[in-house]
Amino acid sequence: MLGVCLAVACSGSNTPTSPSAQSQSPIVLVVTLTGAVSAVGTSSQFQAIATLSNGTTQTVTADASWQSTNPSVASVGPSSGMVTAVAAGEADIVATYHSVSGRSHVIISAPAKPLAVSGTVTDGTSGGILPNIRIQVMDGPSAGQAVNTGATGTYTLTGLAAGTFTLSASAVSYQTTTKTITATSDTRVDFVLPRAGPPQGRLAFSTTASQGWTSIDVSVGGRVVGTLRRFFEPGGATSCDAVADARVVATVDAGVPIAWSARSDRGVTWSGSQTVPANGCFEVQLTCTDRNCAAPAPPPTPTPTPSPGPPLSSGLYVWGGPNYTQYLGVFTCVFCTEFGAESINNQFGNYGSQFSSTSIRNQFSQYGSQFSTYSACNQFASTPPRVYNANRSVYYGELTINQFRSEGIKAASIVNWLNGDVCRH
Repeated sequence: MLGVCLAVACSGSNTPTSPSAQSQSPIVLVVTLTGAVSAVGTSSQFQAIATLSNGTTQTVTADASWQSTNPSVASVGPSSGMVTAVAAGEADIVATYHSVSGRSHVIISAPAKPLAVSGTVTDGTSGGILPNIRIQVMDGPSAGQAVNTGATGTYTLTGLAAGTFTLSASAVSYQTTTKTITATSDTRVDFVLPRAGPPQGRLAFSTTASQGWTSIDVSVGGRVVGTLRRFFEPGGATSCDAVADARVVATVDAGVPIAWSARSDRGVTWSGSQTVPANGCFEVQLTCTDRNCAAPAPPPTPTPTPSPGPPLSSGLYVWGGPNYTQYLGVFTCVFCTEFGAESINNQFGNYGSQFSSTSIRNQFSQYGSQFSTYSACNQFASTPPRVYNANRSVYYGELTINQFRSEGIKAASIVNWLNGDVCRH
C-alpha cells in the first residue's frame, strides 16, 4: 500500500505543464506624448505614456528613445525627453518604445521684441506737470524696472517684456496710483496724481452727566458732528470707538489745534481746542458739577472795555460765535503771509483757508459771510468776532468792517486789511 502511494505521488509530480497555461506578457499598443514648448529659449520636459494590451498605462519616458524631426527648431534629449525651443518654426518630437512610436507636433514662435511705455504725469488738482515722480513696474517679467519723470513731467520705460503688468506712480505728498495694462507694442500711459490729504486722527466726545439734560450737540470746526443723548461711563468701550447716542467721534486733521464746542438743550456750553497726533485718539469728557447739568448757567460776563491800540507784534487772538466760544485764529501782521498753523494769514490753515468753516476768510462760513451776524465781513453784524491777547485777559475790541459799532477796532491798518484782503471775496 505504501509503495503504491509513492508511485502515484511520483507520477503526479512529473506531469508536464500545458504551454497554454503559461502567462503572456502584455504588448505595447500606443505611445502618447505630453508636454508643450512654444517660445524660443524655453525648455520643457515631455513625457511618454505607453498603453498596454492588458488595458493599463505605463510612463516610459526614461525607457523610450527620443528624436526631433527638425533639431534646428526644437532639440530633444535622446533619453530624457527634455525639449528645448531653438528657433522659430515647426518640428515633431518622436518617442519610440518597444518599436512603437508616438509623436507631438510643436510650433515655436519668435521671441517677443521688447517694448517701451511712456507718458506724462500731472497734478490732479492744478493740472500742472510733475517732475521727479517714480514710475515702476510692479509685476511680470519686467518687475522692478523704474524711472523718474523729467523736468517736463514725462517718462519712458524701455526694454519691457510684452504682456500684462502693473505700473505705479508715486511721490511724497501724492497718493500712489497704479494702472494695469496689456501691451504688445510701444504704449502710452499717462497718470493724474491726486494730492495726499493731511494725516488724520480721531476726536471723541462723551459725558458722565446723568441728569439735567436731554441732548448735547457737539461741533468740531464750527460744524455739528453729532448729538449725545445718554451719559457714558469711562471704560465702557475702547477709546474713540463710536457708541450710539453716547459717544460722538469725529475724524480731524492731525498735528494742528482743532476747535470744538458743545451745547446742551438746557443751555450749558463747553468749548476748547485739541491737537490730535497722526492716527491717534483723544476723548473729551463733557462734565457738570455732581453730574447734573441742570444748574443755571453763570451770569454773562460784562462787556469789557476795549483797550486802545492793540500791538500787532504781540499776536491778536480772535474769538467769535455765540458767547464768543469759537476760536478763530491769531494774526501778528496785516497784508502778509504767515505759516503758523493757527494764523489767519496762513491760507492753508484751519483759520486762514477760504474753505475752512472756522475761517473769517471763507465767504460761506458764519464768520466770513456778508450776511451772518457773527461775521467780521458783514457791515451790519451785531455780534462780530472779538480780539483778545493770548490768555483773554485783555480785550482790544471787535474785528469788523461795521465801523458804526462802538467797540469796533478803528486802527486804520486793521480796517484796511479787513476791507482790502480778508473780506475781499
